[in-house]
Amino acid sequence: MSLEKINSIEYLKRIHRGGIQLILGKTDQKDLAFILSNAPKDIVNLFMNNVSKRLATKLEEDIVFYGEISEGKIAEARSKFLDHVNRRLSTGEIAFLEPWNSCI
Repeated sequence: MSLEKINSIEYLKRIHRGGIQLILGKTDQKDLAFILSNAPKDIVNLFMNNVSKRLATKLEEDIVFYGEISEGKIAEARSKFLDHVNRRLSTGEIAFLEPWNSCI
């Protein structure tokens, strides 16, 4: 069981691919669009490379459709998402690729 918690979407790069796919499959599509708004390119690529082409296309369309999203809504969606990630980490359903200390 993992005791580590993440508080930034940047640390998602440290979770194994199967864990990323599990999390993305359990996340509302609208929330995913909000999370990806103004996200670093490597995080956008991480998400898009772990969903189907159809969903990736739909997410890209949703991001354009929702347009400029307030920082508050983005922060809320990311916080909710990271809470979900941390719950999965605490139960051992997902794990980091490497020890937490090397992420810092």
